[in-house]
Amino acid sequence: MVDWLLTEAAVSWPAIDGIAVSVGPGSFTGLRIGMATAKGFACAAEKPLLGISTLEALAANCSTSKMICATLDARKKEVYAAFFRRDEQGEICQISKISVVSPEQLAEHILEPVYMVGDAVVTYGGFWREILGEKLEIAPAQLHVPMAASLGLLAGEKLVAGEVLDTGSASPLYVRASDAELSLIKKT
Repeated sequence: MVDWLLTEAAVSWPAIDGIAVSVGPGSFTGLRIGMATAKGFACAAEKPLLGISTLEALAANCSTSKMICATLDARKKEVYAAFFRRDEQGEICQISKISVVSPEQLAEHILEPVYMVGDAVVTYGGFWREILGEKLEIAPAQLHVPMAASLGLLAGEKLVAGEVLDTGSASPLYVRASDAELSLIKKT
């Protein structure tokens, strides 16, 4: 598939400046596969590896002066979330840590008008609209899925800034322990 894509885009490996990957949060297996694949390509092609948060990629799609809350459904009645804002140059800036919280806890942290994006909005948008009322603006449905173009643009900025990952130690951003890890902890 990668060879097909390169052929379709009329791009060769020497023309590629770096390999970008979404580091998470997200599905544990998906993140592991994505990171392993990106690390393999980066090592084999001797290209820098660039990691972008899934939530940052979601926020980058949003054009608003409001605070942006990027969310992903973390299952188990929780969401992954982080807050972002655009600076004077229009660049997206993360203004909070990435956390995993209940939808209720996230609503408690929203004290000003917010523009919310991400697949958790599909699940919890009605609840948040009830709680937050006019403070809440929800992004259009087409923005609720991370886009490769946003990830690529953010990775390009990191490449120019020299913010590359070490392919030997780069790892996914899980935010919380997996069910397998929790089961192991219970057994000990």
